[in-house]
Amino acid sequence: GFVYAPSDKVWFKALYGSAFRAPSFTELHTKNMGIEGNPELNPEKITTLEGLVGYRFTRHIQGSLTGFHVEAKDLIQYSDLFYRNVGKIESCGLEAEIRAAFDKQKYAYLNFTWLRKVKDTTHADIPGTGLKQEDFNPGISPEFYGNLGMNYDITGNIIANLSLNYAGKRERTQEKTTSWDGDGIIDKDP
Repeated sequence: GFVYAPSDKVWFKALYGSAFRAPSFTELHTKNMGIEGNPELNPEKITTLEGLVGYRFTRHIQGSLTGFHVEAKDLIQYSDLFYRNVGKIESCGLEAEIRAAFDKQKYAYLNFTWLRKVKDTTHADIPGTGLKQEDFNPGISPEFYGNLGMNYDITGNIIANLSLNYAGKRERTQEKTTSWDGDGIIDKDP
C-alpha cells in the first residue's frame, strides 16, 4: 500500500493485495452419501487493487471516494456431487462515504457502493448460443449497496449501534447459470 497526505485535509491511498483460500479437508477428501472430495483442487486466489481519495470538510466531518478492481480465480464449487475449481470472476466499482465523528466511538456514517460490473471471465462457450460466459453478469452481487448508521458509546463498556442497510437487485439471466457435465461448463436452468 501507499498513503500520501499532502495536507491535513486531503489524503490519497493506493492498495494492492492478493490472498488465497486453501481447499478444506471436506472439499479435498470427503466421501459421504455419494459426495466426493477432489484431492486435485487448487486454492482459490483473489487479487485486489484500490485507489482512494479522502477529504476532511471540518474537524468532525470527512468523506472519501474509492475505486476498486477485484479478480478471483480457481473458485471452488460443489456441483453434481463433486468439488471442482471453476471459473474466474472480475468486478470493479466505486464506493463513497461520508462520516461525522465526535469521539472514537460516537459517529454517524453514510456510504454507497456501486458495482459497475461483476463478470464471469471463464471464456466457456454456452452451447447452442454462440455466446461465452463472460457475456453475462453472474448475479453474485447486487449492483448497488447503501448503508446508513450511527455508533454511540453509552458507557465505557456499552456501545449502541443502529444501522440501515440496502442491497439492490441481483440481476442475472438464465443462460449464465452453469453446471459441469464432465466435459465442460454447460448451461443449466436456475
